[in-house]
Amino acid sequence: MIHLFHRTNPQPVEFRGEFVRATARPGGHVVVARAGQAGSPNSGTGQARPLRELTFVRRRDAGFTLLELLIALAILAIVSIAVFNQGSDTARQISGLEQQTFARWVAENEVAKLRLKLRLEDEPLRPGSSRDRVSHGDRYWQVVKDITTTEHAWLYRVEVSVHPLVEGREADKVDTLVAFVGLH
Repeated sequence: MIHLFHRTNPQPVEFRGEFVRATARPGGHVVVARAGQAGSPNSGTGQARPLRELTFVRRRDAGFTLLELLIALAILAIVSIAVFNQGSDTARQISGLEQQTFARWVAENEVAKLRLKLRLEDEPLRPGSSRDRVSHGDRYWQVVKDITTTEHAWLYRVEVSVHPLVEGREADKVDTLVAFVGLH
């Protein structure tokens, strides 16, 4: 007779036959033993003499299953897509900020040119609208200047709108600057 002892269950389970085939219980260790044989120290006592201790590891503890790997890969793919989209959004935002910065510089340059013109020519500005094509930062820009008078004869309101030129055509307005320019 052969006894099977489980570490968490000290009660022996009896089996008859020469060999024992043990199945693992979840997370358990199994001791496989054979009943005492003639001439052995514990023969006839009915106690089992351990032959060896087997540790059964659940397949899940031995590594990852295919399903676990597929889930991890899916999560990695989703996170990668999110990171990639965020990176492309950031690049787009940086490009837009660069364009807005250049457009503001173009508008400020146009106002500075008007102020210099007033100082050097000592001639008042003419109210009206004008369109100029300028180059700044290796780009071409369409500048629309609207000059209007104010309540004060020596003070003018200047509105400068800056449009990028894309393939020679005027694109949507990027920046507008409103300034007041005076004779003194």
